[in-house]
Amino acid sequence: PAGDIRPLAVVEREAIEHALALCGGHVTRAAAALHVSASTLYRKLQAWSDTGVPASDAETGASAARVPRSTRTS
Repeated sequence: PAGDIRPLAVVEREAIEHALALCGGHVTRAAAALHVSASTLYRKLQAWSDTGVPASDAETGASAARVPRSTRTS
């Protein structure tokens, strides 16, 4: 049933968060593990940060992503 299918954006974010956790927050290593460029990961992390929407909410049950300090803006 369609109710069992999670949105791709949720699955993607969970995969990125998991890779970052396994790589100790090291974006370049997480990107390599996910077979994407580090710039792709930085761009996604920045976009999530810009929206101010944490990954953790009642709908997704995902844990909040933390933007590495090197990508935070003052």
